[in-house]
Amino acid sequence: MASLVEVESLSREFPGLSVVCTHRLADEEMWTAALSAGASDICPTYDTHSILTAALHNARRTRSVAA
Repeated sequence: MASLVEVESLSREFPGLSVVCTHRLADEEMWTAALSAGASDICPTYDTHSILTAALHNARRTRSVAA
């Protein structure tokens, strides 16, 4: 489990990295903080399909912006 400081650090050090945070409880304040820290998306812990989709979507977007 990474802290918001670690999410921010990863996003800053590796700009092409897709950081997808997971959660077990609905908490809009936490989601907003994670996105502000550099997470590309927030998904429920049990929703593997959404986690992978979010990571792949962000990877495609990063590549098309770099092109």
